[in-house]
Amino acid sequence: MSVIAARGPIGMATLAQALGVDRRICYRLVATLEAHAFVTRLADGTAILGPGLLPLMQGVHARLRLHGQTAVDALARDTGQTAFLSVAAGEDCLALLASPGRGGLLEITYRVGARHPIGRGAAGIAILSARPPQPDDSAQVMQARRDGWSATSGELQPGAHGVAVPLHAGFLSRAGIEACLGVVSAQPPDLSSTVDALDTAATRLAAQLDGA
Repeated sequence: MSVIAARGPIGMATLAQALGVDRRICYRLVATLEAHAFVTRLADGTAILGPGLLPLMQGVHARLRLHGQTAVDALARDTGQTAFLSVAAGEDCLALLASPGRGGLLEITYRVGARHPIGRGAAGIAILSARPPQPDDSAQVMQARRDGWSATSGELQPGAHGVAVPLHAGFLSRAGIEACLGVVSAQPPDLSSTVDALDTAATRLAAQLDGA
């Protein structure tokens, strides 16, 4: 699982080579892990760590929740927009933490625990952009990979504008967690200042998680 955590999404041939085993043995190992939700096979056949590992990583998630909540609270306060921290959960993007914004007449609610397909919305696109390039990457993912951030409007909720950046932290990579920080608002945001705020918050949070 450490190979999948470090290099996922990873194909079976590459995984078998990395493990030094026959591909048929690799398939059986992955099938066993998949049966316990420790590994998830994506639509293209590649493997990533699965949600079944979450109960085994309570310490990891406690640390992420502690520092992450402080980060999203500060982000909501600084930008006036609803802030969130989301993680990949198989083929979905899961809202792990959120903090409401107070910067406009209308407030967008981001429900903790909500899921949506990882290929839709700023959060999922930001997470996908941090993965190695894939042949079937969407134009949005490729653009986000070039820019370092993603922005969408109305993809998950009519009238909602989201911006997100991937969260790069060795602490998360070692645990196989893919995450992002983002904000959502009812009004189109100023992208320059919003991305700057997200980059600053993500850098600070990564340093806290890595113990810097």
